[in-house]
Amino acid sequence: MLQSSEDGIRKPFLHFEESFIFQGHMCIVTEMLGVDLYSHLREKRFSGLSLPIISTILSQILTACATLSDFGIIHADIKPENILASPSIPLVKLADFGSAFLVGGYSCSYIQSRYYRAPEAIVGTGYTPQIDVWSLGCVAAELFIGRPLFPGTSQFDQLFCICEMLGEVPQSMIERGWNRDKYFRQEPVSGSSKMRWRMMTPGEYRTANPPTPMHCPHSYILNSVAATIDLHATRLLSQNERSNRAKADRRPFIDFLQRLLVIDPLQRLTAKQALCHPFITQRPFTSSWQPPLDSADQAVVNGIVDPTNPFSGVIASIGYTLPPCTSKRSSLRLSSSSRLSSSPLSSPPSPTPSLSTPSSLFHARPARPPLSRHRTPTAYVSIPFVSNSSTSMSDDDLSSSNPKSRND
Repeated sequence: MLQSSEDGIRKPFLHFEESFIFQGHMCIVTEMLGVDLYSHLREKRFSGLSLPIISTILSQILTACATLSDFGIIHADIKPENILASPSIPLVKLADFGSAFLVGGYSCSYIQSRYYRAPEAIVGTGYTPQIDVWSLGCVAAELFIGRPLFPGTSQFDQLFCICEMLGEVPQSMIERGWNRDKYFRQEPVSGSSKMRWRMMTPGEYRTANPPTPMHCPHSYILNSVAATIDLHATRLLSQNERSNRAKADRRPFIDFLQRLLVIDPLQRLTAKQALCHPFITQRPFTSSWQPPLDSADQAVVNGIVDPTNPFSGVIASIGYTLPPCTSKRSSLRLSSSSRLSSSPLSSPPSPTPSLSTPSSLFHARPARPPLSRHRTPTAYVSIPFVSNSSTSMSDDDLSSSNPKSRND
């Protein structure tokens, strides 16, 4: 049901073909796609992509996020490595649902790759579809500058990088977070008997948690999103005075990033609201742009999920009303016979299935069809059966074991 709508238009997801068991391994057969975005950036020597291409890519992944939100699903691992060309850039699809879970369902406390981990996942206030929106904001910035916007070396350092650029974590989030005592300290407010939370300094954290990787400043990252984006554009212009990327109007892109990269998930754009942003729709940009009200998505955002309690959060069928906006970009050609809409707003949403039966979302073929020369190429992925005991490991043990890894 995630793969195609009733009118046959393929959604921007990796297409599932079938599954089977071979020597104790579950093997998943998918369509054959192209290179992932990280490999594409590496081929371009991490110089980044142009804004029109970034807008086209983000339009498709936002469509995927909006569709997942409709079904009450959180992807929980959006990053450049999990966005694949279909068949070539800028046509892409979202892949790797190995970490996905239902809103309100059980998930381990360690989710999302570190560079793209939402602040609420680090602080521990709960998981909603907004963590995918945060990850996509991090991906969007990386597609332009070529390198991660928040390259933390540990859980603490990741949150430290975020706060250095975006400001303090709201007190309300800290008070709700089950990790608050790991990363924050209480101190009295001057001239008052009240107490407030503040983030620990790197020195305080290293003293309390030895050994901890050192915070490593990066010359390409400044103290704000806008300054970091403008710095990269200035470097491009110094390398090539005729660079169209450097001369392009960056205001819509910067505004788009600033609305996605908000520490408080309640203030962050939802995927459907982001689809209406002028950077995505390619409509004239004004700084006074306001997103359409998306009350149904906001209800999901407000349903805080405790990963230690599989019965908490939002356990109900979720229906959505699409916000009233349109896009100049009508569609993206996949082949001579099929098109992929760049926005879910061009067709009514599919009926929402019951979240109590998640297996109804995915249907494997009962038997493998005979191969023929007309069949679409497929990829085979083997997944061994393992126990879930590893999910009890410490977040910082996992994140600090290999500080340079992009996949932890």
